[in-house]
Amino acid sequence: MNEASDCTEHLSARTFLAGIGAKLKSVDLFAPIRNRVNIAQKQIKDSPTEKLYDGFIGILCGAQGMVEVNKRLRSDPGLQLAFGRLRCAEQSVIQETLDASTAENVSEIEQAVAEIYRQHSQGYGHDYAQQLQILDVDMSGQPCGPKAAFATKGYFAGKRNRKGRQLGRVLATRYDEVVCDRTFAGTVQLTTALQPLLAASEQTLAIDQSPEKRAQTLVRVDSGGGSRADINWMLSRGYPCAHQRLLPQARPPIRRCWGFLHNPSKRYSPL
Repeated sequence: MNEASDCTEHLSARTFLAGIGAKLKSVDLFAPIRNRVNIAQKQIKDSPTEKLYDGFIGILCGAQGMVEVNKRLRSDPGLQLAFGRLRCAEQSVIQETLDASTAENVSEIEQAVAEIYRQHSQGYGHDYAQQLQILDVDMSGQPCGPKAAFATKGYFAGKRNRKGRQLGRVLATRYDEVVCDRTFAGTVQLTTALQPLLAASEQTLAIDQSPEKRAQTLVRVDSGGGSRADINWMLSRGYPCAHQRLLPQARPPIRRCWGFLHNPSKRYSPL
């Protein structure tokens, strides 16, 4: 009769993430965050950056919040190794690090994420002389708990009387990439968020000091946002723009926004 032997194998429900983890480890994706973000918190077993990394891996595992990190990541040592981690911080400790973050830390993370985008994206290396860069700007409602930061009553599709936040995003449409995103209060709409979102995208794409590249960047906004003042601001910045609500109303705005296709050197007047 054969004797049973100790089993050292570990089965993971998220084996498909191992390849992603190995790739992220090889390119050292988190280096800008490690170098830029300084959270004032005492290190016992894991540094604040390592805890942020554990939280990031947890999100890749499908965690809806840090409360799921123990179940999805901490119980899977093989997946931790694939991402270059020898252990995983406990979920409450990760949450404490997030709670200890200040507004300055948030700004540092935004700068680090922009650096990561410039290092690894296709949108940053876009050839503006060859074709237009297309940026889509939009907002999406995210219901959340009433005690969360920026949580206010607002419009959330299919969810009446809910509190939440608005997530503003700028997409590099040709490459299916998120150039930047920012979180706003639940009452904020695109009419308020458009300019700060585009300003952040200009810095990420390094076109804030390049009128030539802005002139080859088509900005598209939907009918739910972008006031006439916003459209004029974009035109003053040199952007050709497309707006579902304003463009169909009159022919002159259409000529001003789309005339660059026939005469790129022409200056566009306000709407």
